[in-house]
Amino acid sequence: MAVVILPLFLLLLPFAAAQGPWQYCGTGGTYTSNSIYQANLKLLSSTLPKKAASNTTLFATDTIGNLPDIIFALALCRGDSNASACEGCLATAFQDGEQLCPYSRDASIYYHSCMLRFSNTNFLPTMVDQSWKTVESSHKFNTSIDSNSTRQLLFTLINSVIL
Repeated sequence: MAVVILPLFLLLLPFAAAQGPWQYCGTGGTYTSNSIYQANLKLLSSTLPKKAASNTTLFATDTIGNLPDIIFALALCRGDSNASACEGCLATAFQDGEQLCPYSRDASIYYHSCMLRFSNTNFLPTMVDQSWKTVESSHKFNTSIDSNSTRQLLFTLINSVIL
């Protein structure tokens, strides 16, 4: 009986592990219970999941508070998630972030269907570099390819994958 159960357990283990969460507790310092930082984190946990779930891209960023209790946050759900699942996953990520990285000012929580990061250090992009558009518009790229070359490329790719 044990001989059958052990292999079955080992087969199911990767599926259980795939659910997460995986966490990274950063080095941004800690906060204390009932502090302004904790109040900001609670407020963020009630607004950011809804913000991400209501966005068509299931992505949101937010900043809340003032120095030294400022929090920068990013929330992202898988594109094949629905709004309800996204919001629930991110709400759970906030809860687990407090459990897995207790009183940490910098944490990242990863699930199969969503991820959350918050920090007292600004990791959010603040300036969009659009210099590539200038380069692209000044060059004309020939992307046309004949059907025989496309077919040959496709067969080469398929053969490479099979072998």
